[in-house]
Amino acid sequence: MRLLSAATLLALVTSTALTAQPTPLARDGIVRAAYLASNPAQAVKDPATGEARGVVVDLARELERTRNTKVTLVGLPNPQRVIEAVPLFTGSCLE
Repeated sequence: MRLLSAATLLALVTSTALTAQPTPLARDGIVRAAYLASNPAQAVKDPATGEARGVVVDLARELERTRNTKVTLVGLPNPQRVIEAVPLFTGSCLE
């Protein structure tokens, strides 16, 4: 399941990164990406700052830097919630 989640995130990031123009994944110029907050291989919260850090955060920052776009990361508790979030992320806002 970890591999599937990481592959899904990478696919979202890569497909959006291939073009600088708005896409269905970033109509408003903001790429939204969900990750498993319960999976330390993806990201963990820094106990001092409360901010997420890890591979997912590093990928998001690199996407922001190289593609001049904004990335919003959302940590979700389980794989089902990540899957359910995909349709929400293709719109203009998160619910």
